[in-house]
Amino acid sequence: MRLFATVVLSAALLAALPLQAAEKSPPPPASAPDDDAGLRRAETLGARLFELDRAAFVASDALMAAARGRADPRVQGWITEAHGDGIDVIFVDATPSALYRVSVDAKGEPAGPVDAAPAPLSPTQIAAVQARAVGLASAPESCSGFYNPVVMPGAAPGDWVVYLLPGSPDPSVVPLGGAWRVEVHDGQAGARRAFSQSCIALDNGDEGDAFVVTHLLDPIPTEIHVFWSLWAGKPMYVSAGPRLWAIEEGHIRAAQQAPATAVPDRAPLP
Repeated sequence: MRLFATVVLSAALLAALPLQAAEKSPPPPASAPDDDAGLRRAETLGARLFELDRAAFVASDALMAAARGRADPRVQGWITEAHGDGIDVIFVDATPSALYRVSVDAKGEPAGPVDAAPAPLSPTQIAAVQARAVGLASAPESCSGFYNPVVMPGAAPGDWVVYLLPGSPDPSVVPLGGAWRVEVHDGQAGARRAFSQSCIALDNGDEGDAFVVTHLLDPIPTEIHVFWSLWAGKPMYVSAGPRLWAIEEGHIRAAQQAPATAVPDRAPLP
């Protein structure tokens, strides 16, 4: 199934910055209004990606526990469906038909037992399953060997957005590079974008309190940076455009410098 690591957010980051030096430094350059809108969008999408991906992991774990560690070979994937007080994860076969449903609460905990006799898929849910397949089929080979797809409704009725996140079989490795976003219209792949130019990975070991990365494709951090920062449980400093940005607990702000303890990105994944 999937492996997911949750690390407690480090409170030592601010302590790593000398107070006196910070007081003497000039304030970070103000961001433009367009940047502000883009930053809030990245925060919102990154947090939603994290919540949906976490729900899929928790549901997968619950399903394996209910089956006493025996994987059901009929399961070909899953979709997530957010509602007011949590997220439903629906596991489907190739038909597609619903096999299992697991509800996850807003805190990322199972909200009940595994439902092994869920209601039939609705037309909207079938469309989400189909969009998932279209997104997976339109992307190149994953940097880590497999993708964890996250399907969201698009801007218009019937449209979908599929995020393809490289899976991490090792919680000490954050596969920052290799994520894709695919738009699906009327069951067909539309525009797609890569969030990096290579399979860059981050070392999620114990020696660093934060990450520092360079991003060349956008002038500001993206939802993928927010997602991986939340996934790893560590702040991330992103050099994008003329500025340095800090992502902490899902929030983005302009920064002067990264702490000396921050871990830089390393060679691309093999």
